[in-house]
Amino acid sequence: MASYKVVENEKFVNMMNVFDPCYKIPDCHQIKEMTIQEFNKRRLNIHYDIKKIPGKVSFTADLWASTLSSEAYLGLTIHYIDENWTLRHFLLDIIPFKTYHTGINMASAINSVLSEFNLVSKALALTIDNESAMIVCGRRLSEEFERALDYNTSFSHYRCSAHILNLAAKQGLEIVDEEILRVRKLMVKIKNSVLLCDDLRESCSMEKMEYLRPEVDVETRWNSTYYMLCKLQRMEMALKMLAIKHENVRDLMPNTSAWKKIKV
Repeated sequence: MASYKVVENEKFVNMMNVFDPCYKIPDCHQIKEMTIQEFNKRRLNIHYDIKKIPGKVSFTADLWASTLSSEAYLGLTIHYIDENWTLRHFLLDIIPFKTYHTGINMASAINSVLSEFNLVSKALALTIDNESAMIVCGRRLSEEFERALDYNTSFSHYRCSAHILNLAAKQGLEIVDEEILRVRKLMVKIKNSVLLCDDLRESCSMEKMEYLRPEVDVETRWNSTYYMLCKLQRMEMALKMLAIKHENVRDLMPNTSAWKKIKV
């Protein structure tokens, strides 16, 4: 309800009165009711669209946590081929988890959504990441669908190949882990300093090369380490010029052997 109370904020009310003094602003309860009505209307449209799907459907599921509330959410996306043989997909639902997001709880939540949209008999496959709870979720759904529908034995769950490749790449990067750690510290130092960013931009200009904003890799962002190293390599000469001017940058710059290891 807190997010709806913006309509009762004094400054918001004053702003709306400037735009249109005759407009009557709905209170937070009315806004909430209007939002729910619109949501239900659109959900009915999804029911209608799903009924037109001629064949089987598959799903992808991903779990993440809000950085603001630390609550967990499971996104469920549907994939199918329409009557014109065009591959389609859209977000079917975002499922909040107030309880523990175990594999059993996730399977139960997904099953409820599929039952609501009458998709259990059409479910062909579910693709998930390699997190242990997601694996349990996939297995549990397979068991539930086999019990509910004797003829739906074709349902399978798959581990995301991109995630498997990412895990393999991360394991390979352990060979140059120390060098990457130094690069990460270097990128953080430059990125967090307006002075260093300005000097790096000037060095790029002098070398007639494109300035690339320093990037720090993030564990959950696949390929981000690769992109970080790419930027480092493309601005190598400008970074070496920056290191001459700033001792704190020079201390973190890769040496000759490190450059050979981390070049992509």
